[in-house]
Amino acid sequence: MWVNSTVGLLSVVQAGPEPGSRPNAPRKLMVRARVRRHLELLQRDHPSLRRCAIIESEPGRDYKWRIIVPRATFARVVAAMVEKLTYSNFKSAAEASPDLGRDYTDALHSVWAIFRKLQK
Repeated sequence: MWVNSTVGLLSVVQAGPEPGSRPNAPRKLMVRARVRRHLELLQRDHPSLRRCAIIESEPGRDYKWRIIVPRATFARVVAAMVEKLTYSNFKSAAEASPDLGRDYTDALHSVWAIFRKLQK
């Protein structure tokens, strides 16, 4: 799942099984980012994530930065993001953020333009 937000781009996937866990044990989520600052901003805004270490992945892996998060914790984070949402234009809100750079907002506009082609 991709989450484009006013803290940055996050890619959320199921993490691998924890060592020693039973075969059908619930798995945690891996929240990944291409820019470390996006995870730092997420942790800043959501204290429950501050205990999750930001991990640098091995060279050549997609998404250089990641944190491993309990599924229920991340569900609460997403719910809080929805509750705090006050803007009526996402790209403008991202551009107004002092925490995000021009590269991120330029990428948002590019992605928007590509996905707009799907609209018929």
